[in-house]
Parts: sequence; structure tokens; C-alpha cells
Amino acid sequence: MKDKLETYKKRNIILATGGSGGHIIPAKTIAHELIKQGYKPIIVAGENYERYIDDNINYKIIRTGKSLRKIKDIFNFVAGTCQTLIYFLLKRPILVIGFGSYSSAPSMIAAVLLRKKIIIQEQNPVMGRVNHFFSRFASVIMTAYCEMYNVRYKDMNKISYVGNPIRGSIQKLYNLKYQYPNSDDFNILITGGSGGSNFFSNKLIYSFKHLDLKIRNKLKITQQCRKEDVEFVKDFYQEMGIKNEINTFFIDMADKLKSAHLVICRSGAMTANECTIAGKPSIMFPYPHAAYNEQFIIAKELERGKCAKVIEEKEFNNLDFAKILEELIQNQNILTEMSDNARKLAKQDANKNIIQLIERNITTSIQDKIV
Repeated sequence: MKDKLETYKKRNIILATGGSGGHIIPAKTIAHELIKQGYKPIIVAGENYERYIDDNINYKIIRTGKSLRKIKDIFNFVAGTCQTLIYFLLKRPILVIGFGSYSSAPSMIAAVLLRKKIIIQEQNPVMGRVNHFFSRFASVIMTAYCEMYNVRYKDMNKISYVGNPIRGSIQKLYNLKYQYPNSDDFNILITGGSGGSNFFSNKLIYSFKHLDLKIRNKLKITQQCRKEDVEFVKDFYQEMGIKNEINTFFIDMADKLKSAHLVICRSGAMTANECTIAGKPSIMFPYPHAAYNEQFIIAKELERGKCAKVIEEKEFNNLDFAKILEELIQNQNILTEMSDNARKLAKQDANKNIIQLIERNITTSIQDKIV
């Protein structure tokens, strides 16, 4: 069996993803882990993958469109499905792993039509629409949460709780002790997810006006913004006398997270996961338009673990938020305790669990002569 497994490592494994970084980063992380084990992963994704291209990972970009509401998008979706079918016939993958998002659907359709073995990886505590639909064809559903919602009753026995994939650069932060800055800058990392956040750039930042001048003078803010907000946000912080680094996308997110003393963020699954691994105190604003309010569920779990404060946009007030910031920035003990609590929630062995599960499924495929 071991010899056969080594033979099958020469076959391709398709990672079907796309959409936002919350879907793409897990796929890239697992791809790197598979490469370490001698496998040949290929990421198949929509056009959004272009900003995440990694020379070490083979990939195929397909047409997907943005929805099924317009004739042009329907055409692109059908074209992408045909592209994927042909690509799968050429590459003959041993396994297809779906990470959710609309952009992964053409690959999942191709996998079903060609009767490929399928694994679903769900990052959130509420299964997304695409993963929900294709989970009926999957042999395993990998989850990051013990309690899962929007899963078909018939598929409950497929669930395997393994945790969310952890980027190697983030994993290295786990053992670093929280360092409160007694004389250096107090670093705040503000991130609204891969697409940026209009709320953070055009409403939240005004809270910094209400901070005591001594506190403002010791701040350095690193913020990820939408392209159209970058210059406005830079100008605002400069007017406030706050040191800043503003960009649409940070390649070195591990370094940004490492130096952060406080994180202000959305509560997407991957963001929350990385905050716990890195042991970072956080203030989380769940995205209010998430399909199943999954970001609120994630944020409240961290709040119960006493490592994050959760504020809903509808309850936000600049003056009140400034008071929360001042209390945290000036209290080393609270921040250190939040950091320690964050690491208690971290699932360190996720990557190992995921690779073991994938190998078990490949082994089962060999035994059943499915592939």
C-alpha cells in the first residue's frame, strides 16, 4: 500500500477555490503542505487569484463571472466549467478539494461529472452555499469548528473537525510572548479582509480624533484599505499626527501581525484563526452583511474566550470606541491576558490533521479502486 501511495503522489490534486482571501489563503496553505509531502497540488480559481499567485504552486485561472444574474456572467460560468472539464481530463486528478466560494463551483461541477473523489474544506461555522450544495457528493467535510450549521442531516457523518489551515509564517508567531511597548510605538493593525472595508476607512478612523494627544503621539497604525480610500486615510492620519502605513494589500502580513500590539478587524474565519495563533488582542467588527451572520458567531466565540472585544457596526459610536481604545492601550495587564487567552483557543495541529485526512482518503481510493 505504501508503494502505491508513493505512486499516487505523482498524480495531481486539485484545490478548487477563488473569491476572497478567506477561501484562497487556506487553499494555498494546504497546497504548500501537500508539496512538502511530495504531492502535486494545482490551484484552480477565478480571476481574483491573480493577486495571490505563488511561483511555488501550480495554478490554473478559469472564467467564472461574478454571479448568474447577467447573460455575460452566465456565459463565463459555462465557459469556465467547460475549461475545467477539459483541464481535469488532461490532468487526471486523484482528488478534488473544494474551498467554497462562487469561483470554485465550475471545478466542483467538473469533479462531479467526472466522478472524482471530493473533499470539502469549510472555514466557517456556517457552511457556505457552494460547499453546502456539493457536500452531498463529498466523502469528507473538513471543518474548523466543532459546532457546524447549515449542514444537511445526511452529511453530518462526513464531518471531520481538523481546524483551519495555518500559514507557516503565522504559525511561527505562536511561541512569541506578547511584548507591551513601554517606550516604543504602540502598533495597531487595522484590516478589513482582502477586499478592504469602507466602514474602517470612512467611519472608524474618526475615533482617533477623540484620543488624548499623548496617546495619539505614540501610535503607529498599519491599515489595509480599498484602493479608493488609501490617500484619504493617509492624509487623515498625517493630520492627526499619527504615524501610519497604508496599503491595499500586505504581502508580509505575518510581519505586520507580529509587530501589532492590538488588531482591529473583521471576524472572518482566517483572520480570527490567525489572531489566536499569533496571540493578538483584538477588537472585532463582524461584517454585517455576511450571508449567515457567520462572522458574528466567530467573533462571539473569541469574546467568550476573553481574547477579543466585539462591536457591531449598528452599535458603533466614535466617542465610545475611543474610550475603549484608551482603556486597552494604557492597560498592559489586560492586553497580556487577552494575548494568553487567544493562544488557548488556537488549534496548532490543523495542518497535520488535514494532510493526514487527505492521505487517508487517497488510501481509501486506492483500496476501493475508485481512482
